[in-house]
Amino acid sequence: MNIGNRLKRFGIEQTFKFVYKDPEPNLRKLMDWADGLSKGTLPSQRKAIREAIENQDHPFHEYILHMWQHWFRTSSSMPISLRAPYRMN
Repeated sequence: MNIGNRLKRFGIEQTFKFVYKDPEPNLRKLMDWADGLSKGTLPSQRKAIREAIENQDHPFHEYILHMWQHWFRTSSSMPISLRAPYRMN
């Protein structure tokens, strides 16, 4: 694996570890970061995701938290199941 792919993988792993520590506030921070990097692209998609993360009454809010709190925490510190299917090109 070349250095570019290793850096991409490292970045993704660190992002998952960051969110894993405390999902609810860190998902909001991750969305802030994504909004900054998006340069205005996909505004309706980002708005929908942000709404699901921030609004506790949103139908997907509990699902998102459940995914982070149960699925990821039942795996090792960095879930191999997430890393394996993604190939960095």
